[in-house]
Amino acid sequence: RPGSVIIEAPWKLHYYYEDSGLELYNLLEDPGERINLADSELSDSRDLLTQLQDWLSANGAPQNFNPNPLYDSVYENRLMRKLMP
Repeated sequence: RPGSVIIEAPWKLHYYYEDSGLELYNLLEDPGERINLADSELSDSRDLLTQLQDWLSANGAPQNFNPNPLYDSVYENRLMRKLMP
């Protein structure tokens, strides 16, 4: 999945272009990135996403990806649940 990441201790935010998905992890408490806090820490998610988008724009980073017609979010979510202990 194409995406971008920003780290600002203790947070790490993943932003996915395919579906605008967000994943937020507290690296101090969860270094294995197993507990996605994007929904429960909305303010931090929004702040980091804004910082990421500002940085991408300021640096001319490519951000517009054509959607992958073979991407299957249902399959990916099932696969990720199987990988988590």
